[in-house]
Amino acid sequence: MMSSPPALTGLYLLRPNTGAMRKLALGSATTIATLMCIPDAVGIIPVVPDPLAWCIRITGLWLSAFILWAFGFIATLYFARFAGGGILISAKGIKFSRFGKVVEWKNIKALTLDTQPLFSLAFGLAGTARRLLVFEEKSDKASGKKKLVPHPVPSFQFSPEEFTSLFAYICDNALHFVPHSTEAYIFQQEQSQFLRSSGKRAATLRKVLSVIIAIGLVLFLGRKASLNYFFNQGTVSFRHENYAAAIKDFQTATKIDQTFAAAWDQLARSEFRRGDSLKAEQHWQRALQMKPDLVEAKVGLSNILMSRGEYKQAESLLEQCAQLAPHNFAVYLNQAVLYQKLGQIDNSRELLSTVLHEASNDPDSLAKAARIYDEIGDRAVALVVLKQALNIAPQNRIALSLMAQLKNERGAQ
Repeated sequence: MMSSPPALTGLYLLRPNTGAMRKLALGSATTIATLMCIPDAVGIIPVVPDPLAWCIRITGLWLSAFILWAFGFIATLYFARFAGGGILISAKGIKFSRFGKVVEWKNIKALTLDTQPLFSLAFGLAGTARRLLVFEEKSDKASGKKKLVPHPVPSFQFSPEEFTSLFAYICDNALHFVPHSTEAYIFQQEQSQFLRSSGKRAATLRKVLSVIIAIGLVLFLGRKASLNYFFNQGTVSFRHENYAAAIKDFQTATKIDQTFAAAWDQLARSEFRRGDSLKAEQHWQRALQMKPDLVEAKVGLSNILMSRGEYKQAESLLEQCAQLAPHNFAVYLNQAVLYQKLGQIDNSRELLSTVLHEASNDPDSLAKAARIYDEIGDRAVALVVLKQALNIAPQNRIALSLMAQLKNERGAQ
């Protein structure tokens, strides 16, 4: 039950309650983190080995999203608290924000207070949130007619006791009546039609907005989850050298999101591995349309250009890549191949030395470097580098394939 508040003799500033702000930030962080993790929960299924690994991965993602949102949102709320300045109450009237005008008690003609259970549930609030609308009577400058202007006061900014006291004080000073309920509609007879029609419009708008948000969330989260799933599934197929399956998955990913440059790049890479250079070139170009600075697509195109003997164009692309990604090993390796094809063996060896120094723990890069060493005639160095790659990753397919090739050639000799 609400009791009539004591009379106010001076100014009183009611600022948003820091405890209520923290509760809102933590509750909303729980909801937002859960929603953000839904696409990843589906998307990582192809790349996790077992349910335990899936749970650990999702827990880490959820905690990261929770912490980022909670700290970011609480900082936003504190800034809004400082900027808004709180609610200033005086004997003359009430001021709802730092930059607002004082609403005199005599101009407050109606109040509505309703509960918001869905909002409370969605954002994990301990109690049921309430929304107070204070209607101020103003004269329309154009027509001269009087109209009611609402001033919203959400309860989640304050503690339950503060909000209840605020509502009772406004009721007592403006309308000389304090209701004994958590929901109330207080108005004079002449405002009944306006409040009824505006209330219906507001309820309809809330329902429409809720439906739009729900549909939007389902579509967005479903689309994102599908995109992540097919992209990761294609990545797994690519790693297992099942390029036909990878192509199908990456094609599906590009249909879901035609602006996803990484999917176009991986599709082109899979097609290139299958020997379809024409489609690979088209799709690498498409990837660069979506993201002009995508180094991986430029490196891929340089392979096609070198295979056609267009060395100047390949060199130009690789120079761009070197500027965009100065420590990308794939760029170094392709530049080494280019110099080898141009007969600049010393330049090729210099780049390979850089790869050996900077990628000493990357078995793929080491194995590829060993292949280039073999092609420029440094077989002894190639074998040493291959052994280094196999010491790091004994099952590395690139290294094992090249080692088998070198052994076969040695046996044939």
